Amino acid sequence: MTCIIDRKNFLTAFLILLYSLLVIIPAHTQTNSADLSGIKFELTGAERQWLQEHPVIRVSNEKDWTPFNFNQNGVPQGFSIDYFNLIAELTGLNIKYITGPTWNEFMWMIKHGKLDVILNIAYSEERSSFISFTKSYFEFAPALYTRKDYPVIHSVKDLYGKKFAVPTGFFYEDFFKEHPQVELVRVKNTKEAIIAVSIGRADAMLDLMPVVSFFINKLLITNLKSGGTLSEDDFKSLSVHIGVRKDWDTLRSIIDKAMTAIPEDKLNELRMKWLGYSDDNNLLNLTEEERIFLR
Repeated sequence: MTCIIDRKNFLTAFLILLYSLLVIIPAHTQTNSADLSGIKFELTGAERQWLQEHPVIRVSNEKDWTPFNFNQNGVPQGFSIDYFNLIAELTGLNIKYITGPTWNEFMWMIKHGKLDVILNIAYSEERSSFISFTKSYFEFAPALYTRKDYPVIHSVKDLYGKKFAVPTGFFYEDFFKEHPQVELVRVKNTKEAIIAVSIGRADAMLDLMPVVSFFINKLLITNLKSGGTLSEDDFKSLSVHIGVRKDWDTLRSIIDKAMTAIPEDKLNELRMKWLGYSDDNNLLNLTEEERIFLR
């Protein structure tokens, strides 16, 4: 996930600024039904003072990264949105969701102080130069997708001379810097990556399975399959964080405290609502061996 100002880049920056001024969702106002009244949560005097001095926090809302972060009929929705709403309720953060920019534009915005918080972001050393990362709040294994008639990919070398679809600014762009033999087909988002592979504009793509599954069903795409691997070490699992602009590390500390305080039962409610699973071992009287098998 990267960014890069001549005339073209000036126009891009101007359009992003318009997004931040015009495409803003009203501030968060207790949209969750969760009862958080019994949770012990304390901020330092300096943190409370910081919140008073920063009355509105601008947070990224993607258009179509279902089920984690998307916008439907002007309303921010998804696992990450509900999760951050819980944080807002705990801390008293007054948040405004910004929707409209692409992922790469969001990255530019947080780097230049036009955005305060970016949700569902993977850590990279390059990003850490302008983003402070919270602890991880979910983890998934990205899945590799090709057309059904495409040979199984056993390593990245199987893609040498081939085309790989990647949304501009996504974290695994860095992986391919060491493999220039793979031609990257840069697209705006996951939906465009799926279409690119389906119609033969690209040969493969990578993303979280719940996201790809949603779009495959929505677009009625029937010629894609999951499977294969690029590397034995990379992409086995993806830790996802909340990113905060680098000069606001106090906010990162506040969010981390709230993340630690959120009860497991509230997290399970969100997992069941958006992802269809729960980590609550008390839902059934399962043995440890059975729980390991299910995982």
